[in-house]
Amino acid sequence: MEEYKQDMQTLLREIADAFYQNKKNVGIQKMPIFIQKLMNISENQMITSNSQKLYLIMSNLLEAYEGKEYVLVADILTYDIAPEIG
Repeated sequence: MEEYKQDMQTLLREIADAFYQNKKNVGIQKMPIFIQKLMNISENQMITSNSQKLYLIMSNLLEAYEGKEYVLVADILTYDIAPEIG
């Protein structure tokens, strides 16, 4: 389980870095993989926060992603999701 979380952190950093560096295509390609893994984590309750908070964060993430606000997506990944994954 710990290795899975480390893989998630690595993927999260790669996506956030891509968006911060304006390499949108790289981030966009990796986002579906990250979202699926995040859903798996939340379903298996590997994240320690309460589910209400996680769903709010995920909702904000998807809204920013759909709105093509990629720097905001990177911020949410870095400052909201990364601490929750641990």
